[in-house]
Amino acid sequence: MKLLANEEILLESEPKALTLTNCRVRYDSTKWGKAHLISIFLEQISSCGIRSTSYPLILIIAGLVFLTGFFPGEYDAVVSSIIIAAILNGIYFITRHQVISIESSGKNIEFNIKGMGYEKAKGFLTQLEGAKYQRVTELNT
Repeated sequence: MKLLANEEILLESEPKALTLTNCRVRYDSTKWGKAHLISIFLEQISSCGIRSTSYPLILIIAGLVFLTGFFPGEYDAVVSSIIIAAILNGIYFITRHQVISIESSGKNIEFNIKGMGYEKAKGFLTQLEGAKYQRVTELNT
């Protein structure tokens, strides 16, 4: 990333797809043949947050499938229910995710925090809010 005049990098995510500077936040990612490059100046950010998505109903169904396998008492039913319950548990953990969401009036950035962790993501948002406040204060003086 080429920096603008008087621009400094404040924070970079791991992997380095999300970069926070004293002027902007930039998302640069290439995965599975898709490329995303989004840059939002700090004064244009309208909101930011961490969004979690999960489907606990899948776990409930897995538990019910597991328990119903024991009612007939047949070995095949028990084994089948354990296998189906394990598959449903796997589906639950695969579909669960958390993202940092940074929104502006134009484009939005959604960054999966899988390898980052919740506390580091909160720290990133705290620094983003501080950088935005400082940038808006500088522009208004």
